[in-house]
Order: sequence, then C-alpha cells, then structure tokens
Amino acid sequence: MIANKYNIDIINIPSKGIELKINNPQDILNLENKIKEKIYRDNYSVENRRVYIIKQLYLTNNDLTLDYLSEEYLVSKTSIYNDIKVINKVIEGYGSKIVSNISGIELIGNEINIQRSLIELIFHYSDKVSYSSSINKAQLVFFDKNIVNSIYEELFLENKSLIENLPDYYIQSFLTLVFTLCSRVKIDRHIGDDFKYVTPNFNNYDSETVKTFVDFLIDELDLNLKAKDIAYLKKQIYAHRLVDKPINDKSDNNFIVNKFIGRISKIEGVDFSNNEELVKAMSYHISAMVERLKLGIHIQNPLLKSLRKEYKTLFSIIWYSANILEDYFKIKMNDDEVALILIYFQIQIEASNKANNILIVCQYGISCAQLIYNKVKGFLPEKDNLLIRTLDELSNSDLSDVDFIISSINLDYLNLDIPYVFVNPVINNDDYIKIISEYTKIFSKRYQIRKNEKNNEDVSAIEIDDLISLETIFLRKEFKNKEELIEYVGNSLNKNKFVDYSYLKSIFTREAIGITALEYGVALPHASSKTVNRTHIAICTLSHPIDWDGIPTSLVIFMNFEDDEVENIRYIVDKIYKKINSKEKVDKLVGCKKPEELIEEIRSI
Repeated sequence: MIANKYNIDIINIPSKGIELKINNPQDILNLENKIKEKIYRDNYSVENRRVYIIKQLYLTNNDLTLDYLSEEYLVSKTSIYNDIKVINKVIEGYGSKIVSNISGIELIGNEINIQRSLIELIFHYSDKVSYSSSINKAQLVFFDKNIVNSIYEELFLENKSLIENLPDYYIQSFLTLVFTLCSRVKIDRHIGDDFKYVTPNFNNYDSETVKTFVDFLIDELDLNLKAKDIAYLKKQIYAHRLVDKPINDKSDNNFIVNKFIGRISKIEGVDFSNNEELVKAMSYHISAMVERLKLGIHIQNPLLKSLRKEYKTLFSIIWYSANILEDYFKIKMNDDEVALILIYFQIQIEASNKANNILIVCQYGISCAQLIYNKVKGFLPEKDNLLIRTLDELSNSDLSDVDFIISSINLDYLNLDIPYVFVNPVINNDDYIKIISEYTKIFSKRYQIRKNEKNNEDVSAIEIDDLISLETIFLRKEFKNKEELIEYVGNSLNKNKFVDYSYLKSIFTREAIGITALEYGVALPHASSKTVNRTHIAICTLSHPIDWDGIPTSLVIFMNFEDDEVENIRYIVDKIYKKINSKEKVDKLVGCKKPEELIEEIRSI
C-alpha cells in the first residue's frame, strides 16, 4: 500500500472503523500531499486509469502487473481486473485480448489485430477522457507529440495533395492508423509475415506523393519501417481513398456494382443505372470499401446517427441490397459503410431536381471562403452552382436567386429569408452533418412529392396485412435479452418454413455489426434475403421492455423479404415506419392482446 511508503499503518478497529498509526506527524502530511498531487493531475479517474493501461500495453515495452497498478492508482486488484474486462469488451471481435497471468498483464494477438484494436480503443475513448473532447485531442493523449505534430504538418502543409478534398472522417481514421503504426514500429513491433493480402496491380497506383510520404516517415521520423509495414501502409492509403482507383476491371466485379445499383433503382423507382456520375463514384467507393472491410478498418462515420434518423427507409433499402456485395466480395457490411453509400444515392436523388444556387460566405475573406468551397464541392451535386462572397459583398448582393447559404459567421442579425447553415471555416464532422441535413431538408421535397406519386401508380396489390399471419405474431412475451427473443422467433419461423436453417446465423451477424433499435422502443432486426423462403412480417411484443442496443424495447418487427420481392420493399418499409413514428402508435401495437387486434391495427396504416 502507498501508506506503507510513508511509515503509516492502517489499523482496522472492529465496530469503530479504521485508524492511521503514525510515528511522525510529517509523514501524514507527506501522504496527504501525494494524494492531492495525484488527484490534481486527474490521473485517478476510472477512464484515465484505463487509458494509462492501454498506453502501457500497446505503446511501450514496459512490464505491467496487477500489484503495480493497484498501488499506483490506490485501488484494489479487483478494480484493475474490471478495467481489463471493460477494455476487452471494447476490442471484442478484433482478434486481440488483454490477459493477466503469473507473468503480469500481457497483450496477445497478431500485430495487425493489435493495431486494429488500439484504433478502436482510441475512437472509443476519444470523448471519455476528461481533458479530451475530440479525436484530434485524443491522438495527442495516446501518441507521442512529435509523431502527431510532424505527420500533421507533413500531410496538411507539405504533402497536402494526399488528403485534399477528402472528408474529415476518412482523414482522421487514416491519421489514427498511421500514428498507431508508427508508434508500434518505434517499440520494434512490426507487421508480421501473416500479412499476405495484395491488391491486384496496386503498384500502378504507387504515386510520387505516396512515395514521398513513406520516405518522410523513414527519414524524418527515423522509423525502421520494414517491407511488410510499408505494404500495409500502402494498403491503408488506398483503403482510405487517399489514392483512388475504380473497382477491379474484371467484368464480374463491374457487373456486381451495376447489379447493386440496379437493385436500389428498382426498389426506389428511380433509374440510377444510367447515371454515369453515380456508377463511377460507386465503382471507386466500393473498391476502397471492400479493401477496408477485408483489412478490418472501421470508418467512424459522423453522419451515421443523423442519416439513419433522416432517411430510415433508404437506409433499410441499402442494407437489404447490400447482401449482393456481401455475398460476392465475402465481406460483412456495417452501419457506417451503409451510411456512406446512402450519401451517394441521396445526393443523386436530390440532383434530379433543378440546379440550386448556393452561396458560401466567410468573414475572413475570399481565401477562407475558398477553403469551405473546396470541402463542400466534393459532396454536393455537380449541377449546383457554388458562389463565393465575402461578408461585405453579401450586404450589397442581390440574393433573389440564392437558394441556400453556407456561412462561417452567424447571419441571424441580417434577418434573411434564405435558409443558411453556420459552419467553421475549416469544415469538421459536425459541419458535414449540418450541411447535409439542411440541404436535404430543403431540396428533397420536390423529389418526395414526385416519388410518392410514382409509388401510388406502380405499387402492386400486396398489402402489409397479407404478410402477417397467426404463425408470425408473438404477443406479450417475456425474454431476458434480445438474443433470447431472436432465437425464439427465428426457430418458430424456421419450424413453419418461413425461413431456412441459416436465418438465425444471418440475423445474429447483422446484430453484431450494427444498431437495429429505433426510438420509441422499436427494433427492426433483419437477415439476408437468401435465408428467407417466403416474404412475411413477424411481430413480437413484450410484457416488459428488454435492452436492445441501449434502448428499452417492447416492439420487435422482422421484415423478411425474398429476393424477388424487390418492387414491394419500399412500399412495405414506408408503411411500417408510418406505424411506428410516434410513442402513441407504438404503445397501441404493444397493447394489443389478441393477434386479430394487432392485424386490424396494422391494416389501419
């Protein structure tokens, strides 16, 4: 114990408490000062203690023991065991693990998995350590400042063509990966011989800028990068789209991309297949996405929550269609990647409207406005007219033809009738969310009206209540968790030949890589269409809510579609969402006591 170092004994007195036995009054003052010093440094918070453990295990060759951590942090060994358990939970599924044995606390796993798990931990803890509220600050918490600052300077000043026009979430993911690789190399930890995956013809894309960046790491940071480290880094450069190339030229690959686009076209009732801009963008994006998923790179998409909420139906449609890509490329999609694809389609949907006039305003002058322009032109439709104005010019401009303003200064004082969004001069993740949300809110109305008219004309005779039967309704059930519920419903559906034997495996895989819970206590789990024998909807209500992705859930709806039910998907999904878009509607469904009552309630949509 730390008290022993100051010649202080802690004595337990039954029925009274504890007593500090001291020989010299100065000893107690020294102990008090030591404790205050540690508290003032804020190193003793639970989150900061866990960050320290992570840094010691991943970024140093220091020996680490339970005794040392217990004494250093004034906590029991049980608390340290719990820290390890919590950290391991975060990195579960990443192929590495922290173990405590007679030799001490160790990190096990191959080098690629160790680096992947560290990146996941950094993103997980970026907003949890008390003095760090962003990934940029978290990078400085975890990594050597010289490595961080030098690489930032190289990429943002000296070799900026590598990251120009890239969304911030790609850049931050790549930076965190490079910091991780460099920091591990610093302690002589290198990518192993088990890294054998090679992109066909990748060397053809080994540009001078890539070579310059690799040379910088070797020469300026004095890193002993080995051949496998460099090969791994180049793969990451491609996977993060710092170097772009379309999908492999194999005709089968191009066919799959076109098949994916065609599937969404058929469901949406909008022909995307002849849109050369979208086909080309999808070819580049899917090519890099496949590399990311095969390498285990998880892009943290800051738009995910907003996109999933704003575009529930399109999000579900892309997830449903993604099984085409999953089956062909042998990958597992996740919510973040689905949301990235959604952006491309939503932008093209909006692009079907007339060109919009968008004004970019910055109080710091044209140069500042140009920075914003360079960022937003990459994700807004090409048809839109982007105009740049200074604040002074704005006051004297005719704004009658302006549809939307992106400004780095608050314009409320001007009382404009034109919608605008207030952003930082250097566009960050929050700004992406603001711009896309406001843009789509303003410009998607015309498309929505036209789409609804088309859907009303083209929809088949199928109705939701045709897809529900007594065999697919489970009312007022009791389950301990979502796994128990899914297994019960899945087995019942399989028994009645609605789904095949692989249905449960498919649905559990989907649950492991994304969130299927919605607001108002509803969950919408789904599986691959290949596991569905007959299109149907299964509904389960609960007597008591269970935890589902952190949300107390009482209503679970399984929308299971066969492959040939493409035309009906949007219609059915739209109808379901209309029935669960408020707490009152959800409560009505949960309150049904008989299957017939629930079917009648569904029929009223």
